[in-house]
Amino acid sequence: MDATNRALSLMGACAFVLTFVPAPLRSRIDSSIRDLWEKLFSSADPFAYVEVPRKSKDVINAISLDDSPSTSKWLIDPTSNPLYADVALYLSSLDLEYSARRVCAYGVDGDGSLSDASKFVFGLPLDETLTDTFEGSQFSWSHKLSSTVSRSSSHHQTDEDPNSMFCLKMLKSDKPRLLHSYLSHVSTVARGIRQHNNLRTLYLNSRHGSHWTPVAFNHPSTFDTIALDGDLADRIQADLKAFSDSEAYYHSIGRAWKRGYLLYGPPGTGKSSLIAAIANYMHYDIYDLELTSVSNNSSLQSLLMRTRPRSIIVIEDIDCSMSTRFSDRQQVEEQQLAVFEEAPQSSSCGFTLSGLLNFTDGLLSCFGEERIFIFTTNHKERLDSALLRCGRMDLHIHLSYCTFSVMKKLARNYLGIMDHDLYGELEELLKAGVEITPASAAETFLSMRKDPDEAIRQILTRVKAVNASVSVDEVPPDVRTGKGDLLPKKVRKRKRELPVDASEKQHLDDSYAVSGATAPRHSKLSTSRNGPKKLAIS
Repeated sequence: MDATNRALSLMGACAFVLTFVPAPLRSRIDSSIRDLWEKLFSSADPFAYVEVPRKSKDVINAISLDDSPSTSKWLIDPTSNPLYADVALYLSSLDLEYSARRVCAYGVDGDGSLSDASKFVFGLPLDETLTDTFEGSQFSWSHKLSSTVSRSSSHHQTDEDPNSMFCLKMLKSDKPRLLHSYLSHVSTVARGIRQHNNLRTLYLNSRHGSHWTPVAFNHPSTFDTIALDGDLADRIQADLKAFSDSEAYYHSIGRAWKRGYLLYGPPGTGKSSLIAAIANYMHYDIYDLELTSVSNNSSLQSLLMRTRPRSIIVIEDIDCSMSTRFSDRQQVEEQQLAVFEEAPQSSSCGFTLSGLLNFTDGLLSCFGEERIFIFTTNHKERLDSALLRCGRMDLHIHLSYCTFSVMKKLARNYLGIMDHDLYGELEELLKAGVEITPASAAETFLSMRKDPDEAIRQILTRVKAVNASVSVDEVPPDVRTGKGDLLPKKVRKRKRELPVDASEKQHLDDSYAVSGATAPRHSKLSTSRNGPKKLAIS
C-alpha cells in the first residue's frame, strides 16, 4: 500500500512539474518517450502503421547515383498531398455517420430537389477511428495531428489543421500483400465519387511562386448550353471521346496520352465557356496558368509537375502574355528561343519559348498523362508556328461571330423559342456578313428574356444598324484555316479576291526575301467594290 501511495505521489509531482515546462519542450519530451517505447517494444506489436499527412512531399524528379536503376532516388518537395483528400472522400463513403462514435457534419449547397440524405456530408473528426474491410482483412483509419505538433493548444486545432493526418493501421502480415492494392482501391473509389458528384477544382498559380491554389469549380456551361455553329459541338465531343478511350493506342504508338486544342477568334465568341463545357463533359479539373506570374523555366516546370492526370491545362489569351513573332525559325533557335515579352504593365518574363514548348510537348509533358492543353487567343496570326504544329496544338477551333444557326441556338437557350416570324429577315442580314458576337446577343436575350418578341426585334434592329454603319472595307477578312482546323462548314466571304499578277507576286516574294521571312503559300489582293486594294494572306 505504501509503495502504491509513493508511486502515485511521484506521478502527481511529475505532472505538477510538467505544468511549468514550456509547451515545445514538453512536446519534444513526449515524442522522445514515445519513440523510445516503440523501439523497445516494436517487435511485440503485430500491427504496421502508414501515415497520410495533409502536407506531403511530392516526387518531382528521379536521379541515379551510379547509372543503375536500383540506386535511383527521388527528389521531393513539400506541397499538398492528394492522397489525403482521397482518403477523406473515401471514408465519407463508408457510412461513417453510423459507424463512428463522433462525426463531422457539413451542409451541401443545392436546390430543393436534393434528398435528405444528399443535403449533408460527413467526415472523420480528429482523434476518431473507423474500421474498414478489404479482401477479408481489417484496416483501421484514425484522424489525428502529427506527433510533432503540441497538443497543449488544442483549442486552436480543427479538422482543417494543416498538420492533421490519417493513420492507417493494418497487420504486418498483410502489408506486403495488400498495402498498394488497398491504397489504389481508396484512390479509385475517391475518383469515382468526384466524377459522380461532378466535384471539380479550378487551380490558379500564385504570383511569383510555383504552387497552385485550388478553388471550387461550379461553372454550369455544357455543350447543350453553349451555341456553336453547325455540328461543331458534335465534332469536338467526338474528338474528346476518342481521346478518352485511346490510352492503349497512344502507348502502342509511343506517344504521351495528351491532347492540345487552340481556340481562336474575336473576343466574346465563347472561348472560356467552351473550356468550361469541355471540363464538365470530361469531368476534368482545370489548371488556369497565368504566364505573367511565372518567373522562369524552373517555375514553369515545377507547375507542370504539380498537375494531376485527368486535367485541363489552360493558357488564356496567350498572345497578350507574350510576343512570339519570329521571322526566321533558325535565327530563333540560335538565340536560344529567349524572346518572350510579358503583357503591358508587367515586368519582363524570365522563361523562354523553349520552356513553354517543353511544357506542352517535351519530355516533361509525359509527367502525368490523360491531360488536355488548351490555348486561347484573339489573334492566331501573332503566334509562332512552333506553338501551333500538330503534337502541341492538335486541333484548331475557330470561334467567330454569330451565324444564323448560332443565333437560333441562343434564342432557344435564353428565350425558349424555336422559331419566329423575323427569322427570315435576320438570316439574310447575317448571311451578308454582319458581325455580332454571341456574348453581345446573349446579353440582349438575357435582359429581354421576359419578352421574346421584343428581344428578337432588338437583335434585328442592332443587326440592321451594324449593317448600315459598317462598310465592307471596315470588316476584317475571315481568318482562314490550315490543315487540322475545326471551322463551321459555311465560311462567309466578305470581299472579292483577285489573283496577284506576276509583277506583284515577284514584288511580294522580294519583300519577304529582304525581311528574312518565308513567303505565304497563297497571296491574293483583296478589294472591295469601291475601296482600295489590300493584301490578304491565307
